[in-house]
Amino acid sequence: MHPFKLAFYRTLGWIRRRFPSTYRQRAPFAVVRESDVPDELESDCIYLIGEGEHLWSAAMKCPGGCGTVLEMNLVPDMRPLWHVALDAKGTVTIEPSIWRKRDCGCHFRITKGRVVWY
Repeated sequence: MHPFKLAFYRTLGWIRRRFPSTYRQRAPFAVVRESDVPDELESDCIYLIGEGEHLWSAAMKCPGGCGTVLEMNLVPDMRPLWHVALDAKGTVTIEPSIWRKRDCGCHFRITKGRVVWY
């Protein structure tokens, strides 16, 4: 990634963490179940990848604006490991937090379908 573009995304991430109320997500992420990660991901969706109740990953576009596709492992025998919970309304919570140490440098978690910035 070009150094200017990288600096821009890191600054954008810092602004979002510093002033979270300015950049609130309008609606919770929609949950989409798929058997494989789609070629094109919608920015307002979290994709749960698996078959039936057996999930092996969650995927989404980075909410920091860099557009990177993030995949979180849900298989207990592999590391790093995330956990997904769906509540009665169908909103998703992913734990622990997601931290992009490259590209935009975003650090956030998904709670009840919404981004919570660190």
